[in-house]
This record gives sequence, structure tokens and C-alpha cells, in this order.
Amino acid sequence: MRISVRLKSAGDGGWRWFDIRGRIRRPGMQKFPVLVAVAVDVTSEREQEMENVDTASQLRDSIEAISEAFVLWDNQDRLVICNRKFKAIYKIPARLLVPGTPYERIAEAAREQLLQGPRDANGAQKLDSCTSEAQVDEECWLHIGERRTNDGGFISVGTDITAIKQSEQRLSEREAELKDTVTDLEASREELKATVADLQASREKLEAQTKQLFDLTDKYAAEKMRAEAANRAKSEFLANISHELRTPLNAIIGFSEMMQQQIFGPIEQPKYIEYARDIEQSGQYLLEVINDILDMSKIEAGRMTLTVENVNLVEVVGESLRVVQQAANARNIRLNTQGSQIIDLLGDRRALKQVIINLLSNAMKFTPVGGEVTIRTYRYRGTVRIAITDTGVGIPRHEIAKLGRPFEQVENQLTKGHKGTGLGLAISRSILEAHGGRLEIKSRLNEGTTVTCILPAKVESALDSEAA
Repeated sequence: MRISVRLKSAGDGGWRWFDIRGRIRRPGMQKFPVLVAVAVDVTSEREQEMENVDTASQLRDSIEAISEAFVLWDNQDRLVICNRKFKAIYKIPARLLVPGTPYERIAEAAREQLLQGPRDANGAQKLDSCTSEAQVDEECWLHIGERRTNDGGFISVGTDITAIKQSEQRLSEREAELKDTVTDLEASREELKATVADLQASREKLEAQTKQLFDLTDKYAAEKMRAEAANRAKSEFLANISHELRTPLNAIIGFSEMMQQQIFGPIEQPKYIEYARDIEQSGQYLLEVINDILDMSKIEAGRMTLTVENVNLVEVVGESLRVVQQAANARNIRLNTQGSQIIDLLGDRRALKQVIINLLSNAMKFTPVGGEVTIRTYRYRGTVRIAITDTGVGIPRHEIAKLGRPFEQVENQLTKGHKGTGLGLAISRSILEAHGGRLEIKSRLNEGTTVTCILPAKVESALDSEAA
């Protein structure tokens, strides 16, 4: 029997450890057994053991705390101890990193090549102390110091030198770049000398060109003033001549109508009545042309003014339809209306009516007999829109961009024979832009055209106000 106990000393009052050994004997014929025991004071030995345990624990903590990858193998190539850095670099499962695990098992389980071990890449034993640098993966370099211990074990310490290697690489790249730069600078130096000579020669030439440019600028300003004056004179001339032509034209139209109606008595020759009708139609057409030219000249001269008021758009559309209804009946063209019944906006009533009549007349002009023209009024994303759709000849896509420019018309086999100056769309576009709006044209050849007037909705409709 053997036990260890800790007892308090009666002499100094301190605690001491005793190792007690004993056994029971039955000497002679005695009735009771006898316990024979020996107590040995082992306090110093126990304290030494505890001190060794504390030292080993401190040593393990110190190894874990260092930033290097540390590993110790015994003389049979088995693991003794390693730290977390070693495990992290080689990505080794924790279950294998226990004392006594053979080197071969750990090397096989490591995800990266195990560089810190008692054997090299060929499997031969490392005999001497050595230092080396090795790349573990693309992002990690190690400086490895290794040596054999006195008992035949193997100790290895790997220091992370990734930052140093990266700095060396950047330094090498910069040195190469610097060499290239020096070479380029030497070449540029010669080029610069030649360039300086060219610049000195060009300086005098530029000074002469600058003088010429100032002269041209003065001439351009003078020509611009003359052109603006000529444009104003043209607009004023067109306005004046239009006024001068309208008076006799009205007389011609009036007299031709009287002759057609035979107010002062019958005309014996029917041919004269046909001539009077032709005179009246030609006069009306000429008057429309003069009115368009007069309106365009006012717009170009900047003399077009808007009388802004609250306009009921549906009423304006109805009045415009009544104006063109007779022409539509003559060609058996159906006029359809769609959309909201009450839409108010701020604008010039007369100008907006002119736009709608122009667009309706254009739509009917290019719509065959028996076709349809539809006008739709509606609100869309903060705007008021008037869409006029016809079932006419349509417009080729590449020709749409021309429309809206003064005196521009689309010419093809389907539009020949239609008279016009090409000012209607230009006047309509200008009036809409003066209202802060725009004109949009969509068309398919032989399918029809949709012209949409887009105006800002500045006034809520009466219906909306009543609902609020």
C-alpha cells in the first residue's frame, strides 16, 4: 500500500507532502494484525514536479503567442508540439496536431506542401542546421530556420516574410520601370530639342495666323450683322407683300363667288361659271399660301405673340372639326373623336386652333377617299396630348426628319398631285414650341401617320377640381 498526503507541520506550521508506504503483518500468534508503515517527506520533489508543470504550461503559451510558425519533432519524426500559426499556414486538421502523430500523416493531410519537417521534398532526412526561403502559396512566403536537437529531434521556425517579398517585387518592378523611363527620357530629350526648334519656327507663323484670325473675326461680325439685317428685311418684305396681295385676292375671291352665284343675272355660257369656280379655288389656295408665308415670317422675325388664357381644349377641337367637316364630306372621309371630354390648359386659343386645323387638313390631304381621320385628346405623364391619326399613304422613316422644316415636303409617287408650301407643319411646330411643347410624328408607309401635339398641363381640369 502506498499513498501521498499533504499534512501541516507541527514545527513551523507549513504544509508538507509525505509519501507513505506500509503493509499489514500478523506476527506470531497475535490476535490482531499489525500495520507497519514508513512516511517519507517528499515535499521538495513534489514542488519540483509542480514547478516543471508550470514551466511546461508557460512554454506552451509562449510558443502559441509567437508570430512565427513553430514546430518540434522527436527523434522518431513524431510531433511533439506546434502552434496555431503552423496549423494556419499549412491548413492541417486539428485532430492530427496532437503529440505523437507521425510526420508522414501530417504531411499527407496538409493542404499546402509541408516545408517545416525532418524530411525534405525527396523524403530524405535533414541532417544539418539550415535556413531557407520558400513560397507556401501565392500569398505567403516563409524564412525557415531549422536544426537538430541534442536528443535527435528536429525544431523548425518559419517567419512570415510575405510583406518583404512583396516590397522586393515592387522594388524590382519600379527599378525596371525606372530603367525604361530613363531610356524614354533620353529619347524624349532629343525629340524635345527638335520640338523646341519647331515651336520657335511655329511661333512666328502662329502670330501671323492670330492676326489673320482677328481680321476674319471682324469680317464675320460685319457679315453676321448684314445677314441678320437681310433676314429681317426678307421677313418684313414677305409680311408687307403678303398684306399687299391679300387685298386684291379677297376682291378676286369675292367677285368669283358672285359670278358663280349669278347674283346680277344669269350667265348664258356655263363655261364661264366653271371658270369663275376655278378662279375662286385658285384664289383661296393662293390666299392660304400667303397666310402661311405671313405667319412664318412673323415667327422668324420674332413678332409672334401669344394671348395666353385658360382654354377648353375639347371646345377648340370641336370648332376645328367643323371647319374641315365640309372638305371631309366631299371626299367621304370619316372624322372620329376620342379621349377626355374636359381638358383645360393655358395657351393661345387662336394659335392652338390653327395648329389643329393645319394637322387635320394635312391628314385629310393624304388620306384616300373613304378613309378615316381620328383625333384623340388625353393626359399623359404631366402633359396634355392631341393625337391626329389618319389611314393615309404614310411617310418613309428616313423622310420623317425633314418634316417640320419650312418649305420641306415629302415627295413620292403617293404624294404627287397634292399642292402645298410645306409651311403647315413648320408653323404648327413653332406654335407648339412657343407654348413650351413639341410635335411628334410616327408613321408607316402605306399604313398611315400619327402626329401628336404634346403640351405642358398647367391647369387642372374642371372635372378634377370638382372631384377635389
